[in-house]
Amino acid sequence: MHLSSLTIENFRSINSLTWEPKPGLNVVVGENGIGKSNIFLALSKALTSLITNSPNFDALDQRLGNVQTAISVGCRFELDSRTADELLKSLVVNRIEPDKAAEALKRLQLLGNTLEVTSEWSALRWEKSVRLGPLYIQGDSAGAQLPISGQAEEWPEFLKRLANTYPSDAKLQSLLRTSPTVHLLRGLEQGVGSTLNSRFRWIPEHRFRPLSSGQGGNMEVVTGQETATVLFNLKNGSSENQRRYETIQTEFNKLVPTLTIDATQPQAGGNVDVRFTDKATGFEFMLANASAGVGAILAWVTTIVAREDFVIVIENPELHLHPHGQRALYRLISDSASRNQIIVVTHSPIFVDPTKLDCLVRTYHDKNGTHISPMAQDLSPHQKAAIVETLREASNREVLFARAVLLVEGETEEAFLPTVAPRVGRDLDSASVSVLSAGGEGGYGPYIRLLESLGIPFRCLRDKGPGGSAAEYQKFFTFLGTEFEDFMRERGFQQLFKEAKKASGTSKVREGRYLGTYIDPKAVPELFTKLLDEVISAASLSVT
Repeated sequence: MHLSSLTIENFRSINSLTWEPKPGLNVVVGENGIGKSNIFLALSKALTSLITNSPNFDALDQRLGNVQTAISVGCRFELDSRTADELLKSLVVNRIEPDKAAEALKRLQLLGNTLEVTSEWSALRWEKSVRLGPLYIQGDSAGAQLPISGQAEEWPEFLKRLANTYPSDAKLQSLLRTSPTVHLLRGLEQGVGSTLNSRFRWIPEHRFRPLSSGQGGNMEVVTGQETATVLFNLKNGSSENQRRYETIQTEFNKLVPTLTIDATQPQAGGNVDVRFTDKATGFEFMLANASAGVGAILAWVTTIVAREDFVIVIENPELHLHPHGQRALYRLISDSASRNQIIVVTHSPIFVDPTKLDCLVRTYHDKNGTHISPMAQDLSPHQKAAIVETLREASNREVLFARAVLLVEGETEEAFLPTVAPRVGRDLDSASVSVLSAGGEGGYGPYIRLLESLGIPFRCLRDKGPGGSAAEYQKFFTFLGTEFEDFMRERGFQQLFKEAKKASGTSKVREGRYLGTYIDPKAVPELFTKLLDEVISAASLSVT
């Protein structure tokens, strides 16, 4: 199963947002406090409302107190065959006679695997609908507002008619598509909601350290604190759960090779816990004595391994993990994404794979609310290759998290400008501005397309004239008129360049840093300070 479309209106920081996630891995980046979590909170509330038969929204959820406009959430799922079969059986079995149910089930299987859920709420009304292919399903006929103009029919009656009347597949689909009917039965939507929620996992982030806990019945990790309970229940559960427990043990040991784990209950009827054993010394300790990083890894592994056909949203998996741990966890997530749809919300460049930029989206916020932008899809193979090569360096990936970017021609300028900026009173980090080399005078194009598609403002510094730069982009360029080194020499920095080259050898990066470190701040050419001011201003405008 995977989420193929999501639309949200008037919810918290979101005015209007549409997103079409890809099957498999999706990576969502963006600054703190711009509404990334609101995207998944809206989805979670809409799905949960099917089970609870209550809207789950309130006036505090309406954006900027706009109580005149309804909150609207619409989502579309493409069901895998197993989930679709489970859903259809829940809608048919025990609704009519067994012999009729088998025929009705065969007919329903012809309708495809697309399931749509919509929910609209305001203080005056709450309207929701579920659509399976062309079928509209509504759970309560008493005073219900129909989601379409048409007829209403009780679900068992429809199933009987379906089993008895439609002998041809073509006729079945034709009748349903040309004469839409709302099908009613109390509890029907709850069945749909239960199926969807059993395959949807949203883990906001493991803010809480795993601890020993009461046994309970938990089979899922939500905050991280339930890890011991979940592992103990898996270990002592069905054969399928026991296999999942063994897989968790194996995958944890791959990420933390020095330790083994075992879920245990030290005293009968007491709290359950996780025992860690140091493989080298045999020393044992319990979950409360494990490091935050080890606890986080165990919680994430417990969440994602041994899954298939799930939609899993993981927020900030980098918490508590050093770079090696982040890379190891990303590999586990990436592998799991071959069997599930996994949406990773992250502030870490390590979770952005430069070879999988098609799965990247960026969230940002302005006066019109929270937005989401996918990467440009029209880049040529050559342009993609140039971007991938640059972004292989993890430090360069910070541009994807920036509020604005300054593109420069070469490595010397790339190192010089961030180094000199604080010395002339320009704070690029506070403004979330990144500086990136385009790799030569002909390299600006693909980066401009990348930044444009992600909604990241940019400015460009180029040595010589416009050259091949497209006319519509030239307003974003500042030109030195000559090579960077010649520009600086012409302004009296010959001696500084000699010293830089002596100290840096052939490294352009070290040369740029030396120049930025030892140049007299009062002598920095005005062209650079104006350019820095311009890109900082662009960053500021991007959030107002």
